[in-house]
Amino acid sequence: MDCSPPTTQWTSERTLRLSWAHPGEHFLALSAAWSAQLRSALAPALVDVTAGLRTITLSTNPLTADRDHVLKRALQILSDHQELDAHPARDIEIPICFDTEFAPDLSRFPKDTAEQLTDSTLRPALFGFAPGFAYLEGLPVSLYTPRLETPRPRVSPGSVAIADRFAAVYPSATPGGWNIIGRTPLVMFDANRPEPALLRAGDRVRFVRIARDEFEALQR
Repeated sequence: MDCSPPTTQWTSERTLRLSWAHPGEHFLALSAAWSAQLRSALAPALVDVTAGLRTITLSTNPLTADRDHVLKRALQILSDHQELDAHPARDIEIPICFDTEFAPDLSRFPKDTAEQLTDSTLRPALFGFAPGFAYLEGLPVSLYTPRLETPRPRVSPGSVAIADRFAAVYPSATPGGWNIIGRTPLVMFDANRPEPALLRAGDRVRFVRIARDEFEALQR
């Protein structure tokens, strides 16, 4: 794996932060496995593990935790898992239709937004908000944009949207404050599938432009 050793810092009497300046392309796939291993190996001294984009934070119980042991054991676990057989990176193509009906906010973006998006390779950085909702990083800086001042009460499933430095696909009908620039016919989350979420950590994601008739054909 191409993930270098972390720097370490006790940010409080109970919190140890492990940070990676250059985490490597497999970090997101590794961090979940590392977090589970840390929870198991450091209980009961460990209260929680929080994985971020480039960090893993260990929250310890100051009454039971030996700080030197926690630090030494954590670094040992990370070292032992440098060759972890994490899920291999997959290349996922998501068809997107930029039809006006599907893209109410597209007109506020640069004219070449569709081309910039489809030319980019994105990766899930975080998952949250709703099942199957992946925060995709890797957008060109020119597409960074704030959330809407007033969220919509309902966003249609499959809506492709941008907010801050992330892109995302709404997996279900929910309220939402992101800028909607297109729609995909793919089902991003289905609890009846063996693997419900279409995307997982480590994937390489590309949006592929399709016309409205292709969208309708794929949606059937």
